[in-house]
Amino acid sequence: MNILLLDTEAGIILHDLSNTTINSIRFSAGREYEEHKDLENPDSELNMKLHTVLKELNISKITLERETYLSKNLSSSFEIEINDKITEELNIDKLTLMLECDFFKTRDDLLTFLRTNALKSSHEKIHTLSTKTDLQIIQAISTLDELDKYVNIAISKIKEWYGLHFPELDGVVHDSVQFIRFTSLGLDRNNVNTENISVLELSGKKTEHIIDRAFDSKGGDIRDEDLKIISVLSEVTISEIKTRDHLEKYVKKEMNTLAPNISSIAGENIGARLIAKAGSLEKLARLPSSTIQILGAEKALFRALKTGSKPPKHGILFQHDDIHAAPKWQRGKIARTLASKIAIAARVDAYRGVKMDGSIETSLKNRIDEIKKLKKPKFKKSDSSFVADRSSRGSLRDDKPRYKQYSKYGKIKRRSQSVYKSDRRSKYEKSSTNTKDLRRSKAHNKSKRHSKSGRKTQS
Repeated sequence: MNILLLDTEAGIILHDLSNTTINSIRFSAGREYEEHKDLENPDSELNMKLHTVLKELNISKITLERETYLSKNLSSSFEIEINDKITEELNIDKLTLMLECDFFKTRDDLLTFLRTNALKSSHEKIHTLSTKTDLQIIQAISTLDELDKYVNIAISKIKEWYGLHFPELDGVVHDSVQFIRFTSLGLDRNNVNTENISVLELSGKKTEHIIDRAFDSKGGDIRDEDLKIISVLSEVTISEIKTRDHLEKYVKKEMNTLAPNISSIAGENIGARLIAKAGSLEKLARLPSSTIQILGAEKALFRALKTGSKPPKHGILFQHDDIHAAPKWQRGKIARTLASKIAIAARVDAYRGVKMDGSIETSLKNRIDEIKKLKKPKFKKSDSSFVADRSSRGSLRDDKPRYKQYSKYGKIKRRSQSVYKSDRRSKYEKSSTNTKDLRRSKAHNKSKRHSKSGRKTQS
């Protein structure tokens, strides 16, 4: 016997293909959402009850609208068929069926239940999505980047401000953290001595150097109020630096737990920025390697599409040591190789969640070594093939700018400015010659008329 199994929000309806209802199982009132969710568990009481009802009816084949957890649970005991147009073919209205099965007394009660159930389902989905680890990592890495910006701006402002009083200190203390620790002491340069700066744990030579420079400083005087403000700003910046270090450790720990393969290939911070740019780890796993390669370079990409210039070779991946330390002509090859390995690692992390062996890292390292051994290609300006190849991708720096023409099918045709001007000139010359010829012919006809009229009067 073949039946249609309808999975509704209030219960399960067993419907014959001849458009008659055979049986129904109503969920408990007030616990519809929870019991509907229990159907995902094959060992739940509701699933056992459904199996018993189907066996009593001697069901051999079950038709479902779509592939769900019910199809997986019932496939071991019954033949399953998926037909997403079955309700249209049989002209079935689920709301009417729920009322006919006495799930609800009135249509208003049914609509109220559906609204409440939809709100409950949305709340549950939002709660589930908000607890994902990759969203926590996205917020952490964005906060880390903002902290980096704040710390860099604060350090530069403090150096500039304290430099009005003691400009020589920046040339002696090169470490920014040590400089901020010095300014947090709130010392006037005239009060700088070995005891006051012993907290900084500097070397003896550097301490003597600072004292000598403070004695011969060319900076201006400063008030105690200004020193207090600089000291407070320095203390706040030091606490932000500590927070930043703590946040970076948190990102590394969470990335090694969530995406160990991406972390081993691209690094924890770069991997977290890629996940943040994609939106989630699962979205990153769905992206092709060509998209991963230019993530973070969207402005340059659309500018290249608009102006016809060369497209970007890398985005966030430029922060990788192997890319930004490589020569310019090698960066594109390394970025493409790195993006392909990241794409594989992201899919493993998203769908398996297991740390792979070092095969990906080994193959990546071998490929990068091969790229670094390549010789730099030498192009001659007289080489016509090279010029043609470059001109097909975009204009050279010393070439004239190019104009675009869009056909009605959306294809782009590039034409140089000289050709464009020559075409425009030729059209203008044609039009001008036509008007000149027309004027000459008119003048000639007019002169003919005058000459004829003059002959007539003479005669």
